[in-house]
Amino acid sequence: MDYSNYGGGRPMTKKEFRKHESMKKCTGNIYVAAGILYVCAVITAVVNMLAQNYLGFLDVAILVGLGLGIQIGQSRICAILVCAYAGLNAYVTIAQSGRMGGTLVVLAAVDALIATFQFQGAWKKYQKTGILP
Repeated sequence: MDYSNYGGGRPMTKKEFRKHESMKKCTGNIYVAAGILYVCAVITAVVNMLAQNYLGFLDVAILVGLGLGIQIGQSRICAILVCAYAGLNAYVTIAQSGRMGGTLVVLAAVDALIATFQFQGAWKKYQKTGILP
């Protein structure tokens, strides 16, 4: 492999790239989105325990699973799935109660979409050119 784009050295791994100073803001936004999803999962778990709605723990598993995919893998697919889940959740809440619900999940979904697409775009650019953003 030609390492001339990387200043003659070896290219960074994705893990090293994620920790690089130039990616701090982007990875920080990814962690914030995942953190919001975890908080929503805890709130959902508590509400489901109090209501003895054990099927509602499926929502908790979805939120935690997608949050982990966003946090660990910087996954655009998980971000898109969170967005779809948030939209469906908001629609169902409005249809059932007439009030908007799930706004934290919607905010996390938007943050995750923006941050993961920025991260993956910067990673692909780095792989092609060796230039950090």
